Amino acid sequence: MKARTSILGLAIALAFALTGCSEDTSTINPTDEPNAQEAPALPPVESMQFNFGMMASGGNQGMSTIQSAEETQTKRNWFNALVRVTVVDLAIRTALVPPTLAFAAALSEDPVPQEDGSWLWVYHWNNPEGHDCEIRLLGRIDGHDVDWELSVKDLEAMLESEPVVWFYGQTNIVNDSGYWVFNHVEDGNEEEFIRIDWSVEANDQRSLVFANIREGHEEFGDELSYTVDGTIFTMNFYDASENLNADITWDEVTGAGSIQVPDYNDGERACWDEDQDDIECPDTTS
Repeated sequence: MKARTSILGLAIALAFALTGCSEDTSTINPTDEPNAQEAPALPPVESMQFNFGMMASGGNQGMSTIQSAEETQTKRNWFNALVRVTVVDLAIRTALVPPTLAFAAALSEDPVPQEDGSWLWVYHWNNPEGHDCEIRLLGRIDGHDVDWELSVKDLEAMLESEPVVWFYGQTNIVNDSGYWVFNHVEDGNEEEFIRIDWSVEANDQRSLVFANIREGHEEFGDELSYTVDGTIFTMNFYDASENLNADITWDEVTGAGSIQVPDYNDGERACWDEDQDDIECPDTTS
């Protein structure tokens, strides 16, 4: 089923789109009114980071609880969900590490005010190929929003090249929501590929969605999202070409959860309890 492979495919596509040139220590600006005389606060690094909690840790602890093949048979629902989340988590982390590191490096740099009222961070960063790149991050306050643009130039390229816009975006002035648009760069041409919409209202109230927005691409319209609502974590995938949704949800405290994907359990929701044992799903119709 495409729904199963596209979750990974979308993440891998993002990784290819970003080929080329930590924890966030910034704080949210508590003021509601922008101050054009001060540089805008950098968006949180979490705006580019999925966090699947206990399921992302790989389940390293969880998998170690399975002592035998017989026990595996009693935890099939949880194990199936765990493998899927782990694969997606690894793909997403690999894809987003380069832009996250390139952006996070600005945290240790001082911006310079520009004549047009914008602020410019200029610094060097080594890309995954080990090339020295010049990063130019521009932030411009526009009313109650801040517009961002990050361009990169490979200083070790064989041919002299112009900077290309790697990604751009916008945050609100209180820095708790916004979006990023990543470009697919080929032969110096930029084409919008992936959009990330994010919200970090609180540590236990956040969401991040990225979608393929490259028209003509086979995964165009597909979306992968994760939300945190209190202790409930949810990963959802929407397959645009087949108009199908798949989701995995779990309680970060108890460890209980459920999975509903087209290619498992005949597409019906499958559940597990606090011990990761398979159970009948609660009747939600009554």
